[in-house]
Amino acid sequence: MTSNVYPYAVPAMAVQDNQAVLVWVHDDPAKPISQSMELRYSLWDGNAWSAPAYLTTNDLLDVQPVIAYDGIGQPVAMWVQVDGAQSATTPRELMPHYELAYSVYNTATLTWSAPATLTHNAYMDALPKLALAPDGALNAVWLSANADDFPVAPDEHISTTSTIWTSVWNGVAWTTPTPVITNTHGEARPAFLAGTPAVIAWSEDTDGDSYTTADHETVSYTHLRAHETVLDLVCRLLLEK
Repeated sequence: MTSNVYPYAVPAMAVQDNQAVLVWVHDDPAKPISQSMELRYSLWDGNAWSAPAYLTTNDLLDVQPVIAYDGIGQPVAMWVQVDGAQSATTPRELMPHYELAYSVYNTATLTWSAPATLTHNAYMDALPKLALAPDGALNAVWLSANADDFPVAPDEHISTTSTIWTSVWNGVAWTTPTPVITNTHGEARPAFLAGTPAVIAWSEDTDGDSYTTADHETVSYTHLRAHETVLDLVCRLLLEK
């Protein structure tokens, strides 16, 4: 399909019937490093992949793509878009500029909609996940954190306080983002199963130190009992082991 790709292309694929869409990160060598990350895509028609083409062409950093078909058969791509990279001097200075962007592929015109942002705030929004519910609603789940609370290197001792958010795509627009889990210590992409009931799972850093990893526990939102906090839940699950 393509060669000489960016080592951290993190490809994402969505499949429906005998069709598929593949999206990945491309490093454009003709651009400055602070503007070089773009998204490319290819379509599978049941027999062959199309020639790779650009989904984004801008002066921003576009990374962490995910993609899914919505309830009416439209491929919806979501990713992290980073503005302000030109003025940042450290990775941590970039984090408040992490926002979620999206684009929808029109299967009639064979074109992507102009990228638009779902979030716009002063903290990091990252690690999105898309899941289609049985009723046709496409759900997005992601994690947010203050830049000072999120590790950028594996040897940092940081206590991350993060929030897990959700929004629903109805085929036309996204609903206002809603916090689902607050004050959790998560640093990885949450998992999400859309349905009745919906299930969100994440990795909880039980000692609040990003450097240590043996204490990380997988937590499911549906395990929460009445009046039970996340900390109560983690303690209960450890006792139940």
